[in-house]
Amino acid sequence: MRTKAIAPILADNLAGCERCQKCAAQCPGHINIPAMLAIFCQCQNGDRSALLPIKDFNKHGLPIDCIECGACTAHCPKHFDIRAAIKELAMQSMQE
Repeated sequence: MRTKAIAPILADNLAGCERCQKCAAQCPGHINIPAMLAIFCQCQNGDRSALLPIKDFNKHGLPIDCIECGACTAHCPKHFDIRAAIKELAMQSMQE
């Protein structure tokens, strides 16, 4: 069985995300993954204020709602490690 290589989420390669929504469509936590990845990318580039809009999202669909099932990563055509990025974003947003 051949497995896909999972690419880490970095600001440089995130530009390759086509916002296809395949990751979000599979998310049991109803997380707006493309929006969260954009925030993650801004944070990675040093803009901690990018975390502030997370508080404006509904009470569900937050990074903290991620159950780390990996469905997002499995369905990403770019093979980004979305699960890890959302987990990191959840930890960062809890610190704000």
